[in-house]
Amino acid sequence: PGAEVVDAWLRSAVTTSTMRHLRAMADLRQLRATLRAAGLPWFVMKGPVLAERVYPEPWLRPSRDLDVVVPAGTFAATIAALEATGAHLLDANWELALRSRRGQLHVRLPQGTTMDLHWHLINAGHVRDALGVTMPSVWRDLRTVAVGGLDVETLSVTDTIVHLGLHAALGGAWRLRWLNDLKLVIDHETVAWAAVVVRARRWRAGRLLGIALLRASGLLGADVPDGVLTALVGSRRYRG
Repeated sequence: PGAEVVDAWLRSAVTTSTMRHLRAMADLRQLRATLRAAGLPWFVMKGPVLAERVYPEPWLRPSRDLDVVVPAGTFAATIAALEATGAHLLDANWELALRSRRGQLHVRLPQGTTMDLHWHLINAGHVRDALGVTMPSVWRDLRTVAVGGLDVETLSVTDTIVHLGLHAALGGAWRLRWLNDLKLVIDHETVAWAAVVVRARRWRAGRLLGIALLRASGLLGADVPDGVLTALVGSRRYRG
């Protein structure tokens, strides 16, 4: 295509991404007020946190949804509080949800954003069984960050890296956006690599994280210490 066509497509993509981000932030603001008023704990991850904190401009990380986590014991109360303010639960196939032991359901928020409402970081029950992700430690290590003028809780830097790598690897580690998320978190946050290795091993996700970090390093130049890759994946021959 000609330069004018490409320019028009890029302008449209920037506009669409910006509008989605602003809509997500409006929904996040209302969600925060609703859950605070109800006294319900929650935190947000990925999406707007990464777009606001580690990307040069929020529109550079297009996102279609919000990822919000609540304790399993308050899941029903959280949905009820959100529905009372105009949100709508989208999932209707309860037989499938129960059979697969899903760790999240989908909610349409009042401004139109789709929210993945999690009670666990890992959605599929059989994958949770194979790993060792412990939610109490996740909740214990949360940090508070500023996102679009809002103070919200999110994953610690250590858990952010392990979760992003785990999410990428479980999906095949092929999307550049997944790998770029890892690279930019490494570039902009203070990373305690020893803690990352310990957490990944405790979650039985060492090689999964290692694969994602290998690709982020090899394709995008993510600054991952070689010793970390060796600790997570193994020898250079195995890595090859």
